[in-house]
Amino acid sequence: MAVSSKRSTLIPLPMDSSSSCMQPSLRGKRKRALSDGRFPALPAPPLRAQGEVLALPAPNDATCRMKGEPEFELNVLLPDGNNIVLHEKLDKKLKVNDFICKVRKAITEAGIKSSVKWEKQIHLEDLEGFQVKDGKIFDANEPKRILFLQDGRTRSVHSMQDMWNVTPDPELLASLPQEYTVETALADLLDNSLQAVWANLPNERRLIRVTLMKDKIMIFDSGPGMDSSTENSIAKWGTMGSSKHRNVRILAIGGKPPFLQPYFGMYGFGGLTAAMHLGSVAIVSSKTKRSKKVVSLKIEKETLIERCKMERSWKIAGEYREPTEEEIRRSPHGSFTKVELSSLRKGTMWTEKQVMCMLKDIYFPYIQCDASDSPQGTFTPVEFQVNETNLTEIDGGEVALTNMASCVGVPFTIDIHLRRTDQLSDISFDCANARIRCSYFPIKQGKESIDTILEALLEEGSKIKETFHNFCRVSIRRLGRLLPDARWGRLPFMVPKRIRGEKSGTPKICYERVKAFVDTDAGFVPTTSKMDLLGGHIFTCFLRNLGTRGNIPENITYGIYRDTKQIKLQELEKEYEDWIREMHDLYDEEAVCNDDPDFYVMGNPEEFGFSQEIYRIYSRLNRKGIVWKQGMKIRFLKGIPGQKNKDFYATIEYFLSDGLSEDKGNTKVICRPMDVAKAEGSRVVVEDEIVLYKLGKSKVIPIDFLALDKCVILEERDWMRVSLNRHLVEPGDIDILDSNAIRSLGLSGGVTNIVTAGIQPFDNIYAVIRPNSFLKLSQERKNLDSFDQKYIIRRPLEMKLEIKCLNVSRQYLMDEKIGRDSDCIYIISNEECIKNVHGFHCFRFSNADSQNFFTKAGKYMLTFSVSEAVSILLQKTLQVTVLPSNKVSRWMLKYLSGSDIPIVRLGCEVGPLLVCCVDEYNNLQDVEFPLEAAFEVWDDANKLNVNVMVGQMTQQEDEATSVIIQGTRLINGSLSGIAEDCCVALKLVISNECVASIPIKVLPGQMDHVQVFSAQCLDNCLQTGDIIHTLTLQVMDCFGNHVERGCKVILELNNLEFQDSQGYDRLVDGNGCIKLGGLLKVIGPFNTKARINVYDENRRPLFFQEFQLKRRRLQISSKVPDNFASASVLKDVIVEVIDENGKIDNTMTGHHHLIKVNGLEDNIYQLREGSCCIHTIQLPDQEGIWCCQIYHVKYRELKAEIKLNLLSSFEHQEVFVSSTNDDTAVPNVVLPGKSGAHGGPSSEQQGVLQDILERIENHKRKVDIVSDKLTKGVEELSKLIHRKETEADRVAQLEGEVESLHAQAQGEAHGVSIKNKFDRKELTAERITQEISKTTLPAKFFIEAFCSDFFLSTNAGNFHSADIVGVVCLLATAENETISRALADFLGQENMLAVVCRTHEAADLLIRLDKNGAVDESWGLYHYVKMKNQVFEGTIRIFILEDMKPYDGDLDEVHAQRLLNIEQPSCNGLVPEGFLGYAVNLLHVNDEHLNFRIQNGNHGGLRGSLLYNLLKDLQVYDSRKNLLKAKGVLKTGGLSLDGGVVREEGCEDFGHCVPCLVKAHAPLSLV
Repeated sequence: MAVSSKRSTLIPLPMDSSSSCMQPSLRGKRKRALSDGRFPALPAPPLRAQGEVLALPAPNDATCRMKGEPEFELNVLLPDGNNIVLHEKLDKKLKVNDFICKVRKAITEAGIKSSVKWEKQIHLEDLEGFQVKDGKIFDANEPKRILFLQDGRTRSVHSMQDMWNVTPDPELLASLPQEYTVETALADLLDNSLQAVWANLPNERRLIRVTLMKDKIMIFDSGPGMDSSTENSIAKWGTMGSSKHRNVRILAIGGKPPFLQPYFGMYGFGGLTAAMHLGSVAIVSSKTKRSKKVVSLKIEKETLIERCKMERSWKIAGEYREPTEEEIRRSPHGSFTKVELSSLRKGTMWTEKQVMCMLKDIYFPYIQCDASDSPQGTFTPVEFQVNETNLTEIDGGEVALTNMASCVGVPFTIDIHLRRTDQLSDISFDCANARIRCSYFPIKQGKESIDTILEALLEEGSKIKETFHNFCRVSIRRLGRLLPDARWGRLPFMVPKRIRGEKSGTPKICYERVKAFVDTDAGFVPTTSKMDLLGGHIFTCFLRNLGTRGNIPENITYGIYRDTKQIKLQELEKEYEDWIREMHDLYDEEAVCNDDPDFYVMGNPEEFGFSQEIYRIYSRLNRKGIVWKQGMKIRFLKGIPGQKNKDFYATIEYFLSDGLSEDKGNTKVICRPMDVAKAEGSRVVVEDEIVLYKLGKSKVIPIDFLALDKCVILEERDWMRVSLNRHLVEPGDIDILDSNAIRSLGLSGGVTNIVTAGIQPFDNIYAVIRPNSFLKLSQERKNLDSFDQKYIIRRPLEMKLEIKCLNVSRQYLMDEKIGRDSDCIYIISNEECIKNVHGFHCFRFSNADSQNFFTKAGKYMLTFSVSEAVSILLQKTLQVTVLPSNKVSRWMLKYLSGSDIPIVRLGCEVGPLLVCCVDEYNNLQDVEFPLEAAFEVWDDANKLNVNVMVGQMTQQEDEATSVIIQGTRLINGSLSGIAEDCCVALKLVISNECVASIPIKVLPGQMDHVQVFSAQCLDNCLQTGDIIHTLTLQVMDCFGNHVERGCKVILELNNLEFQDSQGYDRLVDGNGCIKLGGLLKVIGPFNTKARINVYDENRRPLFFQEFQLKRRRLQISSKVPDNFASASVLKDVIVEVIDENGKIDNTMTGHHHLIKVNGLEDNIYQLREGSCCIHTIQLPDQEGIWCCQIYHVKYRELKAEIKLNLLSSFEHQEVFVSSTNDDTAVPNVVLPGKSGAHGGPSSEQQGVLQDILERIENHKRKVDIVSDKLTKGVEELSKLIHRKETEADRVAQLEGEVESLHAQAQGEAHGVSIKNKFDRKELTAERITQEISKTTLPAKFFIEAFCSDFFLSTNAGNFHSADIVGVVCLLATAENETISRALADFLGQENMLAVVCRTHEAADLLIRLDKNGAVDESWGLYHYVKMKNQVFEGTIRIFILEDMKPYDGDLDEVHAQRLLNIEQPSCNGLVPEGFLGYAVNLLHVNDEHLNFRIQNGNHGGLRGSLLYNLLKDLQVYDSRKNLLKAKGVLKTGGLSLDGGVVREEGCEDFGHCVPCLVKAHAPLSLV
């Protein structure tokens, strides 16, 4: 036996296979109905198993070790709220008492503190409350079972934490709309209750009760209830998408209006989401008739959110208890569900009246079903209560007020049956039914009934803001439930047909007194929140466009019925107008017709036989006691003008009277003949406030004929009878003769309905036009001679055939590269006489008409139309199906994720991939499944060593034409030899043959390590200030391939720094390399180590290298004694720099290597070949220990120390300093010691001696001073000699450059290009001045002035002078002299000598205008020229960078020059021959101008601002020939190195280049 307590790990129950099989199809349908709005109500957990409703503890390790032995999981709930889980083998003889002993033992072992009364009468109960008997503990159908342990307590409560799993489908969580209101959430909960009570038996109470309290809402229903079983679990209440009514929604399609079948569980968001939207805590209790216990669950929003963050599923607490007396009283049959919501959110504090009105509006047919809706009369299908008040007793709500305010007349009711005909329809959506019931709200005592309704709603506290004119005219109910947001305007058939300015017989305002309620069945699809109909659905579109002026969707058939009679749209609108007119005449309490005319009209009186220029128009007339009015149907007897021999049937439109009222002029009657449409009759038009009357096809009849002896007023049925008789002789149908009928005439032809691609379905088609009488007799099944002339219309009518490709079916491949034929063919028939019978229309087809037309598989529509004049009388359609041919032409391989060229890394997946095959006409054919296939990777004609693992293949049931392969993976391989763009071909191999391929980009795997690609010797070779000239690192993946261009790595440096400003984040180049040569500078001191670390973007280490810097030390080679005389001078101290080998470092020499003695001013000594001599060090006059430090000025870590014990001069009689390099002793200074009284010198001698010593000291001081001066003189001499050598080198270099220029000039004369040898970095102002001394004005002084320090040395040189960048010709260099010459010729001297400034303020330093607007010659460049006694003629061009539009594209950050990333020119997919590059990228910009920015945000430095504005996309080619070939791809011009120029304006320069002024001096040109 294995036991686990409630603290054990939770595991899911097994998935229900039946439910999981149906779930994908439900999800597919679900997606089409989702709203676009989203909001995350709760965090989405992982997908759970469909059958998981109870969350039970997992078995322990002992259970897991028992393999192959079936065992049962028994979860025993204790009466004190604890639980224990036991895992037992099947034992049919196990007694209850024995099992209880095991339970007690397990509780003890688990350490659970329980208050079970073991001494009482203890027994077990199952979930239904029945006592478990011996041998019945195990249930073979229930491997996981819950049992209750009862200890005699009267009202025990068995609870368990994490009892219920309410994990929803993550796809459903993603569909929550942003506008999910509290009203919608309450309606969702009541929808659940309505669906539940609707399942009750007829003798069971159907009760839904809403109880409103201060901070709580309780919803009670008497439905079948829920328990803990899998199929009826209470956990499904809290799970979105688990409604039992989702699969029976088809039952709610059809039936009788108002379609009271509340199977709308597929929509909405479930009880959990609705409850959490209303309050933070929800307790759901439910009981079935079968069970004795009430099962409940408790949902706490905060706890649920925390649980979602920590665990994989949503699990909540639950309990089992006894039902209360109140619950039993409300549901006598014993089943119910109760939802208690607390901690309500804002917006849920409704008043009792508001809730009553809201619920009565939404569920009105369920609360109060009218007699017209049911044969039972008015009855109550469901009992709705709010706080003990039955909703049938209240009169509030918009729907109830609307019903009471409508007139007592018969409403206008139509029934609509819809069916989809497109291939995408399914059984749940292909048909729908609706009933539209229009009610008329008359005007009463001068006040509109709708205004009365709006006032009553405002009194109830409604927030409605509508008025009479924008009041909702159409409300939608789906399955008897109101869709609150479906407040539409009038449908098209409800809007009066009105031409601008026309005066209709029925006032326009009468059409606004109608409100329609549309009752729909489940075929109509609502939004997910059930607030409105889904906008894009075909049935919704049909309903919104119902009318002749609406855009009725295609692929739909419909039938409109009124009183079981099918009518057309035209008849619908007509009958609706008649109904409006009838309601208006009967119920509107407004003024009866008066003598005032409707209109006064001026113009065309002769048309009516009037004499006055003005006449009046009336819509009704009293004559001989009879009221004649507009719209009356009249039969005029024989004798009226124009109809002498037969009766004339017409409709009265207007009455026209000549002149004004006081004129009492002649009166005419305007009538519209029966065969004339209303739109073609007369009408009143108002244009620019001028009233016009247009007669149209109506007739003018004298008023004398408007008498009972000359005309008869027809009832509607008589009018329809006459109209029907006339209708019988009119064209009624187009009869397409089949092959049998054609053969009976001795002809050949006919239509074949199903053919294969490439076969024409017909040659000749014969058709006749049948009258309506033929159709009527055919319906009566009378034997007719179909070729009798009386059944074939002989009138001269035109028949036309349109053949159109209806849709390209799944068998046709839509490939843009394959040409499409025309979508339509139009053919006009020829009328023929066959066997003396006229009226046969023949369509003959030639190859030119239908060539290659029937090669596309799919549906083809043949539309036959009969027209007379410009109007179409009849139309008829036939469908022809074209199937793919049986011949396989080729295979296709496509990428399904939307990208044209997928990008795949080694080790990652490709896909999903679609495999299909097509016939010779590109129609898809069925693919044999499973498909034996493999994949290979090829680069052009070479197969790459890349291993590909084929993924899983699937094929949809309704898509046999394709196979989807998912999970195809590039396992490993080498990418050596692959193209730089990484583009290869993934080829599909079937039967060892490559049948199809797609392009893909294969990238290396993820960064794995870094290897040194090339490097100089680093260890013990570098010191502070040195540059690492050669160091390239290559980033590799785990498969041995270098990573692709653009991958970013992070460098970390120690004792090193970058020379550029790109920072520590670097991008690799096309070879996966990071080129650090010339970029790293040593900044660490001697005797230390430098380090380079490389990381990827996630700071994962890829590379580490550490190397030793040079080892150097400073030592004193002279022997310095420990004791020395104070105030004396220490001479000839030798200092040396020693390397790691103990030798003197001879490289440390020159003015950069200086030694200084600490504490002594002006004591700096220069190292010569690693050593120097400090001639004198003046010692202090204090006695004691004295220390002195000697150090290298630049490298402070090189230092040495002298430490001396200074003594009195009399105590230290002999001191000396000797050199280890010189054996010559320095003369000693001997000082006499003190003598005593005996034998010592006399006082006179002592005086003489003292005088001698003083003289010696004075001379020593003079010698020291002279020695110091001599030392300084020697150092100055050394500096002068060094300067002389430098100037000599410079003169020699200039001489070499002059020789080079002469040689270059001679070489150019012979066509020889000499490489420019000038180094831009060595240019100085003096050298430039020398070079330009031979030039002419103004170039000479212009450049000389700029290169001098003139501006910086005057007051004009303020802080704006730093914004003067330079002269164009000095700011960049070219690769060679040839390119420099070509670009200089292209730009011209004026641009080459232009000055570049960042700002306008800097330009003002060069040139300034005086008060009169003239150039101020005392300022800037003009003043400088004037100082040179010269005259400056001409103009100066200045480029101001802040006014230039910079380059806005990308930069090549990998390149040291940060080139502009301009797309290469392409000619037929290839770079043109001889293309050297864009001129703007062929120039080398000085380092200080690479990264500078200006105010407008330029990020490309000088190249992206100045040079790009000068050169644009100028292309450079090697020769004129190649330049002319590439002329078609030039954007802003091009030039060649041999003198050809194609300019942007269209002019072309050819010939020999003439050297410009500046180009003659190479240092000043672009080179």
